[in-house]
Amino acid sequence: MDWKATARLGEPHIREVETESTRRTHLFVDRRTPMDAGPDGLTKLAHARETAIWLTEHITNLGDPLALTIVGDDDAVGSQTTEASTAQYQRIRRQLRDLSAGTPTAAGSPQSTRSATRSSQEARDVADSLTDDSVFSRTLQPYFQHVDAYIDRVTADPLFQSVQKRLANDGGDSWLIIITDDTNRVELLETTRMAAGVDTHVSVFVLPSVLFDEQVFTNLEEAYAEYRDFEEFRQQLAAIPNTSAFEVGPHDRLAALLEAAPSQEVQL
Repeated sequence: MDWKATARLGEPHIREVETESTRRTHLFVDRRTPMDAGPDGLTKLAHARETAIWLTEHITNLGDPLALTIVGDDDAVGSQTTEASTAQYQRIRRQLRDLSAGTPTAAGSPQSTRSATRSSQEARDVADSLTDDSVFSRTLQPYFQHVDAYIDRVTADPLFQSVQKRLANDGGDSWLIIITDDTNRVELLETTRMAAGVDTHVSVFVLPSVLFDEQVFTNLEEAYAEYRDFEEFRQQLAAIPNTSAFEVGPHDRLAALLEAAPSQEVQL
């Protein structure tokens, strides 16, 4: 509100001003063992690396401060300092180009990527509600009696810890970009819920394991069912406030799956 102009004109006057601003951007690339799944040269990690390089070019053009964290099975490395400099952008490009896959491994079974996606608070609420002596409660109680172990498993996840540490160091007005697969669904959901906030937007780029699983892909109907399950998971991520969730994968395989979709279903 321009109060001097308002007093002079006798009516409310709002002055619009455009200011330049920068947003700290933190790029997390998962290179844990499941990312080695897929054909040689076309693994999950190869797709993740190309996506990360493309995003780095975009952020370079914006001139925003950028940091990179590469999440491994046991630790996380990368350009931890958030900087907007030519040297920083070049350093991150080099680290991404040097990011190589280990020995390719088969993708996990369909069951391994269908882990429950219940949040820790939901698990506690269910556990608290199972207090009577009915057959129903006695049947379900064993499944919810280890809520603390569930929380410990999530908070011990390398990706969760890396994002949590980054937020503690910087926080506020940040853009977090996570590139990973759907192997650890519970951990990814909890990490995103923890990170997304009023001043923090999270973009998650997820590689569907089914598109890299040679065994499952021999049966297109089974593979399509797995893909629909993945899409429901992606929508769960996208439903978290201040979060965007995208799919990354080989276009030819996705096209083959969509062609195999039952005719009565709406194509994704």
